[in-house]
Amino acid sequence: MTRISVCCVTFNSARTLRRTLEGAAKFADEIVVVDSFSTDNTVEIAREFTDKVFSREYKYHGLQMNYAVERCSNDWVFCIDSDEYPDERMVAHLLRLKEGGLEEKEAFRLRRQWFFFDKPVHAFYPVSSPDTIIRFFHRATVRFNESPVHDKPVGFRDFAWLDGTLLHDAIASLHQLYDKANKYTSRHAEGYSAAAPRTTFLSLMLNPVGAFFKWYFFKKNFLDGYYGFVLGTYAALYTFLKHVKLYQIKRSGASSGSGQGEEK
Repeated sequence: MTRISVCCVTFNSARTLRRTLEGAAKFADEIVVVDSFSTDNTVEIAREFTDKVFSREYKYHGLQMNYAVERCSNDWVFCIDSDEYPDERMVAHLLRLKEGGLEEKEAFRLRRQWFFFDKPVHAFYPVSSPDTIIRFFHRATVRFNESPVHDKPVGFRDFAWLDGTLLHDAIASLHQLYDKANKYTSRHAEGYSAAAPRTTFLSLMLNPVGAFFKWYFFKKNFLDGYYGFVLGTYAALYTFLKHVKLYQIKRSGASSGSGQGEEK
C-alpha cells in the first residue's frame, strides 16, 4: 500500500480549516501544516489532526508549499489550501490508488469548483470555474515553482486524472475579497515589475474596463446573479490595482535611477 502525505498551508484559516482537514484525514496517512503565524485558533485546530504543525513567515504560496512537502515522510503528496476540501468521489479514488495504481505515475490533475459566499460560480478572476490543477504528485520529480502569484507544480512529464472535485470555499466576506485583491496585486507588482510592459494612463483606464467585460460576460459571471456582478467588479479592481502598482514601482525606480551620481 502506498502512503500519502497531505500538505496544507494556513493563515487565519479557522473558518474553513476543520472541514479541510476532516476531508484530508479520510485518505491521508500523514498531515503536514505550515502556518504563517495566525492570530486566530488556526494552529489549535490543526493540532487536533496532526502534530506536524510548523510556523514559517509567508512570502509566496509556492515557497510555502515546497517547505511543507520537504517535511513530509511520504513521497506521494496531496497539496491542499486551507479553504479547499475533496468530495467523496475524490476521496474514494485516492483510497483506491493507495491500494495500487500509482506505479510509473508522476502527477494527477484534478477538477476544482470555486464557491463565492457558498455559491458555485462560473469564474473567479483570474480563473474559470471549474478549473483544473495539479495537486497530487510524487515529490521526487515535482515541486511548485516560485512565482509570486498563480504558482503551480512543475517538473512532471505526464499526468493522469483524479476523479471527483476539489471544492474551493474561497471567500466569505467582501472585506476578505478586497483584502485579497490588495495583497495579490502587491505581490504581482513586486514580482513582475522588471518584466512588465510600460503602464500608460490610457491602459490604466481601458484595461479594468476590458477585464470587467471579459469576466462578467465572456467568462459567464453574469449567470451568477448578484455575486457574479461583484466578481466582475473584482476583476476590474484587481486589474486596475495591478497596473497602478506596477506604474508606481517603475516610476519610483526611474526616479531613484535619475538621482544617482548627483551631489548632495
